[in-house]
Amino acid sequence: MKANDYPVKYAILELKEPGGYLYGYENLTRGFIAAKCWVISSKIIYRPSGESIIKHEVVFPYQDLAYFKRTMASYQGDIGSRTTIEYNACNEAYPVNFVDNLYDTFEEAKAVAKLKNNQFWHGDFRMNPVSLADRYNKKSYAEVVAAVKEEIAICELFEKVVFIATEDMKITNENEEAFKLLRHKKTHRMLENG
Repeated sequence: MKANDYPVKYAILELKEPGGYLYGYENLTRGFIAAKCWVISSKIIYRPSGESIIKHEVVFPYQDLAYFKRTMASYQGDIGSRTTIEYNACNEAYPVNFVDNLYDTFEEAKAVAKLKNNQFWHGDFRMNPVSLADRYNKKSYAEVVAAVKEEIAICELFEKVVFIATEDMKITNENEEAFKLLRHKKTHRMLENG
């Protein structure tokens, strides 16, 4: 299936960058932004306690913050080419992200992203001057605060550039979404049955 066959919604994209040697080569979270995505599937997960949660499998068209930062140095601020939805041997879409909520408007998603960023940057881990000083290789608390503000500004700029780059992606209303997901399930079954 092509990307335009999937429903389009807003979701919260967690921006990550490679951590390198000091962080065990794990990706480091840099912030959260509101961005359009293709909804691949939605799954209800039932817990032993009786509660259930919905997880949405989505593909974001742009998510390479590290590339954006590298091109910013040359004043291009390029976000790279749009991600295409690929399929593995089991006919599963990739690269996928899992999100808890989908939103119909940018404003709704932006409010949640702002809340997540506040929790992230002002949480115990982030505002511990010693861990932040180590992370940003800074000597004073003022240098650390300046580095954090720069990081937030870069994430906000990335969000604006992604918003402009995805203007051609129209948000899917509920009836269209149900129709597209049903059509996707039928196509998926036909491919499985050969």
